[in-house]
This record gives sequence, structure tokens and C-alpha cells, in this order.
Amino acid sequence: MRGKDGDGQTDIGPLSNRARLWVAMVTMLDGSVRNAQPAPGERGAPVYAERPRLVSAADGETLLTFRRFGNPGEHLWLGQTALARQASIDAAFSTPLLLTNVPRQNWQAALTLNPSTGQATIAKIGSPPVLPLGATAADVAAQLAAPASSDFAWNVMAAQDGATTLDVITLEPTADPALEPTLALAQMHAVAGSTVTITATVRNLGRNTATEMSVCFYRGAPGNGSLIECRSTAPLAFNEARDITINLTAGSGAQPIYAEVTPSGEDANAQNNRATADLGALPAPDIFGVQESTRYETSLAVKWAAVNVPGDVGYRILRSTQPGGPYELVGESTTPIFNDLPVARGQTYYYVVQAFDGAGVVSAYSQEMSGMLPLLTVFLPAIRR
Repeated sequence: MRGKDGDGQTDIGPLSNRARLWVAMVTMLDGSVRNAQPAPGERGAPVYAERPRLVSAADGETLLTFRRFGNPGEHLWLGQTALARQASIDAAFSTPLLLTNVPRQNWQAALTLNPSTGQATIAKIGSPPVLPLGATAADVAAQLAAPASSDFAWNVMAAQDGATTLDVITLEPTADPALEPTLALAQMHAVAGSTVTITATVRNLGRNTATEMSVCFYRGAPGNGSLIECRSTAPLAFNEARDITINLTAGSGAQPIYAEVTPSGEDANAQNNRATADLGALPAPDIFGVQESTRYETSLAVKWAAVNVPGDVGYRILRSTQPGGPYELVGESTTPIFNDLPVARGQTYYYVVQAFDGAGVVSAYSQEMSGMLPLLTVFLPAIRR
């Protein structure tokens, strides 16, 4: 559909990040088009796409791959490889499943289907990583080495200049029930004795329908926990998801929990069958400023948003003279501001903040933020002779 591109001004052309994907059925005898409609997105959202590629099997299954776009700030803004499936000629297409989700442009997808085995193969081009300013060659190498998806095994078939790659994935006609890797908690760091709702989301990443399965919840470290309870769930179609919830009484301190899905039928990848969380975990603070202090002459003021959890929380402030650490502890605070002094003028300092509680639980690092005190300018009087 025509309109404006992502900048809100340019008319949509042959290639665009704001071209809406439609699907339709074309009659081979007369070329007539019927059932034309927008491709279904999550909760009715539009699907923005480029270069859709479609193949059909003799049994009526149809696969549709394309470069999908999303909103600024998301990996989808760069264009990620997605796949939708139609189980039969009379069925609706599924919502698209992302096969990549990385800070790289993924484009020029090609799709084939082996009529004998039902095996689908997708090839695409991966552009060099799009990383923040200041990223090093090591950062680029680390991103290239990282998987394009935690659930799908892409293989690099060729590389140019060590950054642009030709990647291939094979999708078998099988089911793959998987858990979202992190359990959702209705309340992080809940007060001891309170009831917390825990949600595990199970999704079928495979082309075949996932048959009935059970999701079991455990207390303790993964693989060595004590059973809380199990819940059964009905079959799931391709990219269909379902939430499984239980209620649990919170304790104090670290409280690791996990869930595992056990299918009654096919399971293409058992590595994605587990989800974890910690009832006692603290969220990482969010730094929003490192500025020259208005209170002390040789100080930088570090500011962050207070974490929104029950109970008393303190903060650890850590500093480094180089991005990414290593960090050293420079102080603690009970309020979301810290004046670091003395600091050297002209030196850039890099800060992270952690939250902690009285039970010894410590959060992950906040994002890093840097600041510097400017050098002083000395003006000498002009002397006329």
C-alpha cells in the first residue's frame, strides 16, 4: 500500500520500510484475485515488509518469508527476516515469526522447499552490524560471532570483508514447542509472604502443530529444583503462543525459579524448553545523567531513576576510566544521586549503578554513562610596554 516512508515525508517506492504486506489468492485459470487482505500482525498491528517470497507444497502448506520492519530503536527498524505459514489453501496465514533479531540489516531473502522431504531453506544477506558510536572492532567481531537468533541456527556460507555475510537456515517440517527464556513476574522483589503471579509463555516455533504438552514450575537452580506444580496445555499451531500462570508465595533474598515444557510429540530443539527468573531479583537502575556537580567544585554528579520495588533499597556506584570497565566501587547512596569527588579535570569517567537490599541481593549493572569535568581556562592580563 502506498503512503509515506519511515521519515514521514518520502513517498513509498519499490523498496521501503513502510510498505504494508498483503496476501491474496490468485486463480490460475483466469488470474482473478480473491481474499485479498492485510497480512495479520500481532494484535491486529500492520506488517511492514519488503521483498516477500512465497512457496507452496503439494499438501497445501504455504510458506512466506520477507524482510520485516518495525519502530525506531528496535532491531526491526533495520529489517529482520520473518516467516509466516499457511497450513492449507483455505486457512489464514499465521502472524510472522522472526527468524533474526540482531542489530544488522537482513535482506534479499530467498526461499526454497524440497518437495520430497518438506525441508525449507532460507538464504539471506546480513549487512555489517549497526552499533553505537564509539564501538570498537572487537564489538563488531563479537556481534558477528553472536547468533542471529537464540532459537534458530543460521549458518554463515560466505563472508565479504569479514562483515557482510551470506546466511542460510534449514527448517524441517516438525514441531518445536519453546518457552520464552524469562518468566514474567507480576512483582519483582516482592515483599516476603506476598503472593506473586508467575507467567511462562510457551510458543510453537515449528512448522507442524505442537501436540499437547505440560509446563512444570520448580524452585531452585535449573535442573536441580523442587517441583511446585505442572499445568497441561492444548496443541499449538505455528507461532501460536499461550500463557501458563501460577501463584507463588515470595520469601526473602535470592529465590531462583524455573519452568520447563515437556511435549508429548515432536520437539525440534530441546535447548529452548526452559525459562528462568528470580523472585528476589532487583531491576537494574536507569542512569539519566552524569554532569558537573553544582555542590562541589571537583565533582561529577551521577543521577539515576530509583527502582520501583517494595522495601528498602540502596545503590552502589561504580566507575572506570575506560568504557566497559573494569569498574571500581566509589560509593553507596540511599537516594538516586551521588557526587563523586574528587575527580580529575579533562578525564572522562564511565559510571554504572547497581541496586541492593538488606538480604544481600544485588542487581545487574545499569547502562553505562560517562561524564567529564572541563579543564579550567586561565586568562592572563595583557601587559603593554
